[in-house]
Amino acid sequence: MDLTQRGFLARAVPRGVVVVVAIAACVPLMLSLAGRQDVADASGGDFPSFYAAGSIVLDGRIDELYDAEVQRAYQADFHDHPDEFLYFAYPPFTAIAYAPLAALPYGAAFAVQSLAALAALIAALWMLWPTSRLGNPGIDGVLAATALGLVTYPIVVAVLGGQNTTFTLLLAAMVWRFAERRLFVATGLAAAAMLYKPQFGLIVIGFLVVARRWRAAAVAVAGGMVLYASAVIGLGPDWPSSWWNHITWFGASNTDVNGHLMVNISGWITAVFGDGPVPTGLVVVATLAVAGLTVLVLFRRGVQWLAFGTAMAAMLLIAPSALAYDAGIALVAGAVFIVISGASPVSIGVLVVASWSQLASRSLGWSPLFVVILLLWMDQIVALLRPPVSVSQAPGTIAAPADG
Repeated sequence: MDLTQRGFLARAVPRGVVVVVAIAACVPLMLSLAGRQDVADASGGDFPSFYAAGSIVLDGRIDELYDAEVQRAYQADFHDHPDEFLYFAYPPFTAIAYAPLAALPYGAAFAVQSLAALAALIAALWMLWPTSRLGNPGIDGVLAATALGLVTYPIVVAVLGGQNTTFTLLLAAMVWRFAERRLFVATGLAAAAMLYKPQFGLIVIGFLVVARRWRAAAVAVAGGMVLYASAVIGLGPDWPSSWWNHITWFGASNTDVNGHLMVNISGWITAVFGDGPVPTGLVVVATLAVAGLTVLVLFRRGVQWLAFGTAMAAMLLIAPSALAYDAGIALVAGAVFIVISGASPVSIGVLVVASWSQLASRSLGWSPLFVVILLLWMDQIVALLRPPVSVSQAPGTIAAPADG
């Protein structure tokens, strides 16, 4: 093929990026097949937490799911130090969903997780593409957007590090796409599925209520009740209370250990200013401000694509917990706003570069991505709340009809 053919690099480079990431995702599986299970077990980022939770469910010990010592024992093979483990704080139905994956050898399961995360990113961008007004994207358009996403820090780390950022992004895109098409059952089910991360799912359901999508919100609540019931057999009807007690303990220690990763208001302010009445007051004021202005936008505009970026940034900011990897959701949603509003494409490049500021988080002790998300939210909220510009027109026109 003639390398000078028009558009060749535009097609080849994105495909190359996606293929390289897909190959990297398969490395744990290849290590396992090559007899290097010990090396495969040492990879995975946060995935050992999900794999161990699924294994606990498979072994019929779901009633011990939140026992720290049980989790530590199930994760022993995946850490260098015997006391090291990653606490699983998700709801029990999330652990149930990971049970089939835990039936696979660890290397294979991790590869499936990473490939599924990559597929979720592609699917999310395919669903978001119509907002670009560029017509049918074809495979090349979607892969180009995917490659751009994969060169941001939060998304590439999430895909290859056992995180679930792209799953949340896909579900959020489904909520907005189905809502746009007035498919209230599909909208509600997608919102209910986001309850696998309750701090996000509950906020999105709240957004549907504010936007007056009553039927979709009702379906989401019904879906949440089904998810609740799925854990009753193993944990009893009062499992939310027990789970809440465990995650409250975990939340306090998580802020201490992972303060430099926090991109939510409460986590970031605590990481920067510590505990005390003044930081607590800042958290309350900032959270109410972000939530209030976002609610105002959604009440006025409903579930419109122009409001998608604002909603996603606000979701991360006001959530009780959100980590740097989750910032990829706000970055992609912010790019949607940039495209729709007709802003310079250079702005997207700025977001990509800014995403790598997270590399300085350990030395700073706080996440620079929080600042990026906050500025992104502020830029969108100002644009969406700005009064429309009145254009003077001569008498006799539609805007200024002639008298009589």
